[in-house]
Parts: sequence; structure tokens; C-alpha cells
Amino acid sequence: MRAITFTIAAAFLTVAGCERKEVTLTAPLPVKAALPFPSQFDGAWVMSAGWHGYMGVALALSGDRYYYWKYSDVASEANFPYTGTFRIEGDELILGQPSELATGNPAAHLYSDRWLILRRPLSVQLQAANDQPDDHRSTLLPDFQFDPSSPFRNQPDLKPEPARASGKQQPSH
Repeated sequence: MRAITFTIAAAFLTVAGCERKEVTLTAPLPVKAALPFPSQFDGAWVMSAGWHGYMGVALALSGDRYYYWKYSDVASEANFPYTGTFRIEGDELILGQPSELATGNPAAHLYSDRWLILRRPLSVQLQAANDQPDDHRSTLLPDFQFDPSSPFRNQPDLKPEPARASGKQQPSH
């Protein structure tokens, strides 16, 4: 471990009076983030505030890599974020095998590795391919102020679009 070394002056009492003695202390360097995030992301999405449960998913893209965070009420020893490559096929974003960004170790499963790309008038949203098509509560909404050091910071402000009048009742989670 690298360390910063600095010198302080310490007064030591002796029988004859005060003696000034140089003392060297060593302190660890501040830890830099082990997570080498890109300087900016091409896009970032966070699960909307419409979800009624203790869970969140954040997904950011940069180049050909994705960065994935999740929290849940289910205990986990996951080391987020996960990262991996992605591809787009038609209107679907497909995430490749994830690994832990900090360690490179293979990662556990994702909430979804296939996301439907929903083009809205003012934004592009992502919906897990295995979610009910009419249920937009767990849709990932764009977060234009995304910060990887606090990926869920803006989640309370991300509201899903109101359900379209289709006569169908939305499924509950």
C-alpha cells in the first residue's frame, strides 16, 4: 500500500524541560475509485418511481459497454456495478454476460438481459422484455443527470407515463 509520509513537530517533556523532536507519521493515500467509469455515458436509464416495491435498476451505456446497478430487498453480496458488452437488434437492447467491474469476476443474473427500446415523443425508454407490455411501472426512464457514484439519486423524480386508456387493468406486483 502506498502511503503519504509527513513530518510533525512534537514536544516531549524531559526532566530538564521541553525537547523538540521530529516525528514521522504514515497515513494511507485516499482511495481512488476502483471503478474506471467513462468520462461520460452515451445514455443512462433508471427504473421509474412508479415501481411499488423496494427495487431499482440503473443502466448506463458507453461505447459498446453497459454498466448495471441494482438494489433490492433481497439480500445480495453483489459487487455493483456489473459491466459487459451489448448489442442492439431491431428495437431490442441485449446485454451480454455480466462481470463485476471492480473485480472482473462473473456476476449473478440481471433483472433482465433483454430490454425493449420504447421510442416516446420526448425520450427513449427501456422496458424489460419479460415485463407485461401494458405495465410501465418498472420501465427504465432516461436520467439526464445520471451520476455513477449515486446511480439512484434521481429515481424519485422519474415518473412513468400515465397508462393509456385501454380498458385493461394494470397487473400489480
